[in-house]
Amino acid sequence: MRGAAGTADDPGERSVAVIGAGPSGLSVLERICANVRSVGGDTRLRMHLVDPYVEAGGRVWHRDQPGRLWMNTVAGTVTMFTDATVDCEGPVRPGPTLHEWAVAQGTPLSEDSSLDPLVPETSRQRWASRRVMGEYLRWFLEHVEEQCPPGVTVERHATVAVEVTSRVARGRTTQLVRLQGRDEALECDYVVFAYGGPGSALTARQKRLRDAARSSGGSYVPAGTASVEAVAAVAAGEPVLMRGIGLTFYDYLQLLTTERGGRFVREKPGSLTYVPSGREPRIMVGSRRGVPHRPAPWPQLPLPRQCVVPRWPDADSLFAAARVSDPAAAVADIKRRVTYEAEYAYYFELFASHPDRVASAWDEFSVRLRQARAGGRARLAMVTAAVRSSEDVFDLERTTDPLREATFGDLGSLQTWMRRHVAASSRRSMSPDHSADRAALTALSRVSNLLVEMPRDGLRRESTEAVAGVRRWLASQIKYLAGGAPWPRQEELIALSRAGVVTFLGPIGEVTADGTGRLRCRSLCVPDTEIHFSSLVEARMPDPAAGTPVVSSTEAPVRLSTAACADGVSGGVVPAARAPKFRVSDAGQVLTPSGMPDPHWYAVGASAATPTHSSLPRVRMNSALLRRTDRIARSVLADLRRHQED
Repeated sequence: MRGAAGTADDPGERSVAVIGAGPSGLSVLERICANVRSVGGDTRLRMHLVDPYVEAGGRVWHRDQPGRLWMNTVAGTVTMFTDATVDCEGPVRPGPTLHEWAVAQGTPLSEDSSLDPLVPETSRQRWASRRVMGEYLRWFLEHVEEQCPPGVTVERHATVAVEVTSRVARGRTTQLVRLQGRDEALECDYVVFAYGGPGSALTARQKRLRDAARSSGGSYVPAGTASVEAVAAVAAGEPVLMRGIGLTFYDYLQLLTTERGGRFVREKPGSLTYVPSGREPRIMVGSRRGVPHRPAPWPQLPLPRQCVVPRWPDADSLFAAARVSDPAAAVADIKRRVTYEAEYAYYFELFASHPDRVASAWDEFSVRLRQARAGGRARLAMVTAAVRSSEDVFDLERTTDPLREATFGDLGSLQTWMRRHVAASSRRSMSPDHSADRAALTALSRVSNLLVEMPRDGLRRESTEAVAGVRRWLASQIKYLAGGAPWPRQEELIALSRAGVVTFLGPIGEVTADGTGRLRCRSLCVPDTEIHFSSLVEARMPDPAAGTPVVSSTEAPVRLSTAACADGVSGGVVPAARAPKFRVSDAGQVLTPSGMPDPHWYAVGASAATPTHSSLPRVRMNSALLRRTDRIARSVLADLRRHQED
């Protein structure tokens, strides 16, 4: 327990439970402390912070994990503090970035020596290990506790919240938060759900795959955060399929290669070799797209020039498009316009920054671009005539699905193509010659933020679902274009492929069990190729769109989990063993089934069905997470003050 004086028996004291002590939960705590005096007045407040990893930086960032598991963002851009760019009503309280904190503390960002020839040990462009981020978050919590204003107390609970129930007595509504291993529930005025990525129960098909793998001596690892324990049963030399080529896949690669004694050797610049330990399994990898996500653009690259037109999508136009009577038509129309927005920004940057690669003037080209029908032959012919190289022609669909309709004569040919593709994608993300890619990505990100922030009032249910479909599509495009592992990891993947440790399958079909119980699948781009393996690793996070329920506050008890996969939900709301997600208002309040905001429940981050962020807060980037947590803090404090004055 930290902070100013105050006891649970104080009748004038109010309390808030924050379930989850990762970046979202800690930011809510900091914003409440920052706003309490200006909004809450003389409110005496007890903050309950509930998370089994509350002392270790949260589940994802906890200290007891291998040091070779990196963050995906360079240390110099990560922060937990507001700055002048954050558009919030609360006070701005700047503080050190992860890099600045680590340098001041004398803490190495990463103990991974393989990075040393590429990025200096103290560079702000270096990737930190996750456990260093966990230390930063633990320090941030202690910093917030030390800065608590008088009358505010922070109490840590290193356990799981398993049930939240509302009780009305004597005109006052109280939230009962029951903790695992504790007899008495916490009595709170408000609950903020800020737990991490929700898990989901295995489907009937996944259970059959698990049983088949076990019957043949293999193992099945469900979707979720990578851990040493999850793949401990995967034996050396065993054929294992990793389904998914995103960030979780790269974590599993480390756990199955370098964590088992393998090492990378750099004999000369640009040449990386993997030396196996003999303890690695035979790793096969495939996914829906079949190719790894592109790495994020190198932060040291100059920003693309600002494109201010046409900027069609804004909150009003998106709202109008979503309200048409045909939701399918609305989805198609919004996708077309969003793609055009990205295309326009792409060519603006190409013409402005790389005039030697175009054959016409921007003013003439931009007029013709706006007039030509999207996707038409005349438009393609016009673009081809104006752009000197086919590599500079913008095609979002081709870029984000490069193996669509592609075929190879054998797996060996696919390996050669894939290594070249991964190398080319990494070079492109590192090169200032392709700043137009970054301009298109900026345009897509801007529209994505608009969709998240767009008001829901006045939309029919079908229209709301249509907007959610567009948002998922757009998130998928952005994740592919810039959500991949850091470029050194891509280089390591190529080395693992050359060493024969990793075999690319490209897009894969359904995984089934053969007559002997062994698992099998087909590569969709190598005809007549069937792959057999004994273990299956779902190398991805659970897909919220594939079965994770959306729940709202009701009079029935709702059982919850802070750590992704615990007790799920009971009380007849949704099936047990499913971690819930919440529909939320613009202020972050959980919406009831009727669409009204619950005055006592809030949700932020991955616990919300429409999270406002997909990454950690970044310095000088007007963080959506920090904007949302500030709104939640001020809403809670304003309501507390109203009740105090009544």
